[in-house]
Amino acid sequence: MVDLDAVRKRLDALLALGEDWDGYGALEVEEPACERVMRLLEALPASCPAPWVVPTRSAVEEAMGSDAEALEVVKREVAS
Repeated sequence: MVDLDAVRKRLDALLALGEDWDGYGALEVEEPACERVMRLLEALPASCPAPWVVPTRSAVEEAMGSDAEALEVVKREVAS
């Protein structure tokens, strides 16, 4: 079962990392990406395994289960 409170705490910790969190110029984790992760998890059945949520250099990555595919939630660019 997905513990949404635990995921929210993890995402809050990722938001606190700031820019260059990896020492190699990684972008900061942004609130819209975290909100998209939460909306996705809220839409999944309660029987889904807990996700593994980690930052990447340009996004937030989430994987569910030991053999799961990864899902990367990226910043959406809006055309002017």
